[in-house]
Amino acid sequence: MPDLKKLEKYSVEELLRELRARENKQKAEVHGIVAAADLTPDAALQEFDSAPILKALQDRQKVIYGTDNRLDVFQVTDPAIVNDADSVVALFQAPSVVDNGNGTSTLQTQNFGTSQNLCAGERFRNQPVGAFCSGFLVAPDIIATAGHCVNSTNVTNVRFVFGFRMLNATTPQTIVNNAEIYRGVAIIGRQLTTNGTDWSLVRIDRAVTNHRIVQIRRIGSIANNQALHVIGHPVGLPTKVAGGAAVRDNTPAAFFVSNLDTYGGNSGSPVFNANTHEVEGILVRGETDFVSNGTCNVSLVCPSTGCRGEDCTRTTEFAQLVERGPLLHLSGVSSDGRLWHTIRFAAGPWTPFADVEAQTGDRGSIVEVDLQSVGNVVHLCAINSTGSLWHTIRRADRTWFPFSDVEGQAGERGSFARVGVAEVNNELHVCGVTTAGRLWHTIRRANGSWFSFGDVEAQTGDRGSFTDVDCAGSNGELHVCGTTSDGRLWHTIRRANGTWAPFGDIEAQAGNRGTIREVACAIVAGELHVCCVSSDGHLWHTIRRANGTWLSFGDVEGQTGDRGSFVRVSAGESDGELHVAGVTSNGRLWHTIRRAIGTWFPFGDVEAQTGDRGNFRTVSVDGLLIS
Repeated sequence: MPDLKKLEKYSVEELLRELRARENKQKAEVHGIVAAADLTPDAALQEFDSAPILKALQDRQKVIYGTDNRLDVFQVTDPAIVNDADSVVALFQAPSVVDNGNGTSTLQTQNFGTSQNLCAGERFRNQPVGAFCSGFLVAPDIIATAGHCVNSTNVTNVRFVFGFRMLNATTPQTIVNNAEIYRGVAIIGRQLTTNGTDWSLVRIDRAVTNHRIVQIRRIGSIANNQALHVIGHPVGLPTKVAGGAAVRDNTPAAFFVSNLDTYGGNSGSPVFNANTHEVEGILVRGETDFVSNGTCNVSLVCPSTGCRGEDCTRTTEFAQLVERGPLLHLSGVSSDGRLWHTIRFAAGPWTPFADVEAQTGDRGSIVEVDLQSVGNVVHLCAINSTGSLWHTIRRADRTWFPFSDVEGQAGERGSFARVGVAEVNNELHVCGVTTAGRLWHTIRRANGSWFSFGDVEAQTGDRGSFTDVDCAGSNGELHVCGTTSDGRLWHTIRRANGTWAPFGDIEAQAGNRGTIREVACAIVAGELHVCCVSSDGHLWHTIRRANGTWLSFGDVEGQTGDRGSFVRVSAGESDGELHVAGVTSNGRLWHTIRRAIGTWFPFGDVEAQTGDRGNFRTVSVDGLLIS
């Protein structure tokens, strides 16, 4: 009788290698071929049958992983975890999803036990397998998964399926409504490095409206020893939930290591923080090992990374590419006439600046810009050095329309110098100041057609030569603020019926702050917020209440910190707060927030997070809610 205690001196890797070597030898004998020379049985272990070696290996794994605690979704009693599972998709090859012609499709699967020749005691052996990876919904039309699962070559041949799960102990959901099946369209971003980051963001063919979009960690790191659970499709099985795990190694920059019960097919699965239910990572390395136990096979927990644990790519590796929740869009013009765009997420991070004209078409040197969200898209108007006024749209799918000539549709009004845009009743209102000091207004209807430019002062009263303008919409009305060459600051309203109120002198009600050169405005919680820059570079803020009265001007830098002399300012609303961006005389670009309670954040250096694009000359901001 062999002494089983001798097996205790062997490592997990050595025991697993011995079982593999015996399989290699057996296959060689059956097929009459030469066994691989680098994989031969250990002579010191020949006194042991395979069964005790396998048991020793499984016992060793239990010390690290505990018992296999995978559950089907129908067995889960925690509603928060069930909610987590609603975000998970199974990845199938397109030929494995067969349209039935009646609004449903059948998932082509195999029996798990039969396909792997599993022993009778193996868990889930009678369930179907078919998925090759897992994924999860991070935005209405974006699936996150592992980089080794989907790439630019196979993306259009992948189907992302919601609902491949067990309905009860014996019934799998293999006939799926076509509305729950999505097609890969393009790779938004992807990285795959050896023993490092491994992720892919896939744009699907349409927005998902009936499943949970997960929250992902965007900044910072998961806590050491944090409890975790993973949800996915191990070995291609229907959805499984596995908890009772924790972070084992938090030192790698791009990933962390856990002791999750995972198998092949779990690649791409979301790894949830058990406390916050925020996704902390993507399960990327952890493969199934099937080893022979006589005439049938059993599976082992240990992944290809060894029993040190499973690697989970941190969501912070790709979070900047996922748009979600209240977003602040910012566009700025650098001193070389380049037009840039970035996004600030609600948690604070910014995306790198992107070159707008690289996607819209080059319109020469840009000198002025303003943007506005309308529905789920962002409209942008820009003026180039020749005074031409251009318009483009950033679609919900993050692509841009080519620039179009506004005056070509609204009428020629000469050379434009300043522009302001706003949304009223789902239409884009555009106000522009020409080099002649005239103030014009037009509307881009929801169907894309334009009204002819109208002369604003012909209806509001002549206030002299205008130098700057901005506008904001509220309750079917358009508020317009402008500065004139004598340094005065004016306000008017275009009523819902199309008539205009006379211009009113803002400083007469909010206090005289000297010669005003720049103005910006935004609606926040039904009130008009106005920011302006005086000739001495000071930045001021006031509010027009809903009843028409004005608060006294307040010194913004007195609360946010002195950043020098301001030359341009922009204001926008996002998530019920006022966002203010400004350019100082040294070309630096700054951003601050006025909270709903009236306090201000310190100014932050935008380019410190988006990348340095040189000196800026102007800026525009506005919020966009993506739910």
